Amino acid sequence: MGKVVRKPWELHPTIWKTESAFLSYIRGGIRRHLWAKSPIKLEFIKRARRRIKNPVAANLKRFPEVWGGQCEICKKDFALKDMEVDHKTGEHSLRTVADIQAFVEGIVFVTYEDLALLCKSCHKAKTHAERTGMSLDDAIIAKQAIAIQKGNDKLWLAEKGIVPAGNAKQRKEQIIAVLKENL
Repeated sequence: MGKVVRKPWELHPTIWKTESAFLSYIRGGIRRHLWAKSPIKLEFIKRARRRIKNPVAANLKRFPEVWGGQCEICKKDFALKDMEVDHKTGEHSLRTVADIQAFVEGIVFVTYEDLALLCKSCHKAKTHAERTGMSLDDAIIAKQAIAIQKGNDKLWLAEKGIVPAGNAKQRKEQIIAVLKENL
């Protein structure tokens, strides 16, 4: 007889209401502890970092330089607090219990060559590109459009001389068209 897999979300429904909630707990724990404290990741940051001019003008006199690095995508300098370490290959997902081993292996069996130092906006765009199957350039534009829509997209479009469309989806398409024009 095969081993019976006990499902924690069924055994403890007041703690985890669904399998998804349980996996979110697992994913968060792995990221907060194994990934955040990974000696390989921390050594990678030490090797990749360098002193840069402080990007915060208000603190420039007191701290003219801070630890930072260059984003491997946009090639701009950022303070380390504005950067993230990315796995170059693979969006490691954890959507089912069967994904746990591969997810953990993707975190702990990593080499320096597997990692990249990215600014937060490029990291978000790269992740969006991997999840949606779009190009990195299209993902960067899509993320910019999302940010514009979180503000006043109608005003943004009007300032560009465009009559805003009637619904959010059409306005997003208008914003993307303008952003692509201005490349």
